[in-house]
Order: sequence, then structure tokens, then C-alpha cells
Amino acid sequence: MHIRLAALIIVIAALLLSFNSPSRLEAKYTKLTATCLGNNGSTATVVSACTALIEVDGLTPDQRNELMKARGWAYYCGRRYAEAISNYDAALALRPNDATSHLRRGMALDAQGNFDAAETEYAKTLQIDPNNINALLEKSKIDEKHGRLEDAAQGHKRVLEIKPDSSKSGYAVARLLNRIDGKDGVKAFLDQASTRWPEQAWVHNVRVYYHLGYTGDLSRALEAVSEVDRLTSDVEGVLLMQATIHLTIGEEEQGIEYVQRLAAYMNESDEHLKGIFIKRWFYAAINWHLWKDKREALWRGHLFAVMGRPELATPELESALPTLAYKGRKAVLDMFSKRGVSVAPQAYAGSTKHLNEAVADYVIQAGKLLENLSFRSENATSGN
Repeated sequence: MHIRLAALIIVIAALLLSFNSPSRLEAKYTKLTATCLGNNGSTATVVSACTALIEVDGLTPDQRNELMKARGWAYYCGRRYAEAISNYDAALALRPNDATSHLRRGMALDAQGNFDAAETEYAKTLQIDPNNINALLEKSKIDEKHGRLEDAAQGHKRVLEIKPDSSKSGYAVARLLNRIDGKDGVKAFLDQASTRWPEQAWVHNVRVYYHLGYTGDLSRALEAVSEVDRLTSDVEGVLLMQATIHLTIGEEEQGIEYVQRLAAYMNESDEHLKGIFIKRWFYAAINWHLWKDKREALWRGHLFAVMGRPELATPELESALPTLAYKGRKAVLDMFSKRGVSVAPQAYAGSTKHLNEAVADYVIQAGKLLENLSFRSENATSGN
């Protein structure tokens, strides 16, 4: 993209300078090109920049194609899917074998709910570029929606062949095989993955939840946590898994101690600004100063909820929320709402009854965050 951006800036500037005064136009069209191809700004801003450039005379079909794709992407990001599709149609008229245009046209069709047409576009993308990871991921999502679990798993396996560090596909394969073949399917995949990709942290992460869900083998689960710790600098993730292990096997005191340590670490560490998969959304609407000295309690409540322990989460959240000032309470409740929680107006006003109702709904929603990494067996036995 950087090469194309630089090339287009030079080409457009050269075309304009051939019959215009240099300095102002050069700066203007350099900025427009950066805005258009870099998707920098609001949908209207980017579309306007791309349109101005598309109307420049003397562009080659390839250059015009790049600009049409960029405008299509701006429309897509602005959720104006019909206009995005129209732009990708125009781009494909210029370059029919452009993999990116087929991929993004498919994504726009997908967003409209036109899954069959989207799948056709993903297939065309993969014909042109068999290693296109985004097309493989998008097609796998459609396969899963349609109940084609084996096809979805194969798509994610293909991603792992190309990019072994794709934790998203690693988790997805384990989850899908769990639905297809249960314990045997997950175990076979983990055996293969442990041999092929022993240095990938996601392999050992999945092993943790496999042993928790199927074998109940604490020593093997902790061994897998140690491998994650060795391979990453994810202090939060390691503490989370240690807490989850001890709470799952009934070692309440140790599990609660790990949650307390994790909440304290998150409360004190600047790393929380970066976010991890269980909490990116958790920070989205929150100004930490509004929480004052209650943020650690809120963290504990959140973590207990994520680990499926509402009886531990609820008291923490119910005790913290009523003590917050209006703005702090509003920030937390707004975040609850974004998570799909129904928040009554009375909760914002501080009604204990309605705050507790929001908390009850929230701990259920938060408990679903780790479902993709959870395995269940009615007859889990030790070993294996």
C-alpha cells in the first residue's frame, strides 16, 4: 500500500503540474491521495478525496482501479454497503482479476446478508490468490453459519498452514472439531499442533482449556500455562489461566487469590491501555479516574464474571457501582449497554434495584467471553 500510495502521489502531482502552478496543487493532491488511499478521516472526507482524484485526467486503468477500491473501502467502513459494491464493480471492470476487489466486494455482500453471493466472491479471491488469509477466514465464517463445520475447520487449517501463529484460527479449529468429534477431535488436533507448532502459544492455551474441560488433569493444565508464560510476556493472560484452573477444579482460595492478583496488576499497570482479547471493549467507554478507588473491585467482578462465576462477580459489582458518582456510574453502565445489557434509566439515577438488575445481566454476558475456549464433557476422566 505504501508503494502504491507514493506512486499515485507522484503520478497525480506530475499530471497536474504539467499544466498548473506547482506548489499549492502539489500539496493539495498529495494530501488528497494520502486521505483517499490511507482511509484517513470520516467516510465523507475520504469519499470526497477519492472522487476528486478519480476525476483527474490521464490516470492509467491500474491507478484508477486503486482509487475506486479505496473509495469502495471508505463506503464499506461507513456501512454504506451498496455504494461500496458499486465501486468494487467499477474497479473490477478495470481489473477483473484483482483479488482485493473480489474480497472486499464479498465482505460488503456478506454485511448485507447476501451470503451466497459473498461466498462466490471469496471463492474468486482464492482462485486468484490461494493464500489470501482474509478470504479463507471470511469463507470459514459463512461455512460455519451454514452448518458446514468440516469446511469451516478446513479453511482455518489452511490459514494455519500459511500463518501458524494465527491464534484466531487455532482456537477456531479446536472449537469446531469439538463440535464435530468432541474430545477425540480436539485431542487429535492438539497432538498434531503440539508436534508441528510447539513454539506457538495458542497451542498451549488450547491445551489448558482442553484439560480443564475434558481430563481434569491439573498438572497438565499448569504445565501448559508454564509454556504460555515461557513463550509470551502476557502476565495478565497467565494469571487469568491460573485463576481459571483453580476455580474450575474447586480450589476456591487459590483461584480467588489469583483473581485478586490479576485485578491489582491490571489496576496498576499501564499495559491495560493496550487491551487483550477479554477486555478491549471493557476500556472503550471508561475514563479510569471516574472509578477512583473502586476500579480494582470492578476488575475483580469482571474477571469472576468472565470465568463463569457469577456468585463471586455479583457482590463485587453490586458493592462498587452504587458508590460511584453519576459520571462514573454512567460510564460503566454505558459500557454494560454496549455489551448487550439492558440498562434501565433508573439505574443511571442510582436505583439499587435497577443497578443490581444490570449487574445480573452483565455477568451473564461477560461469562460468554471465553466460551470459544471452553470444552465440556459429561464424563471427563483424568489422564489422556
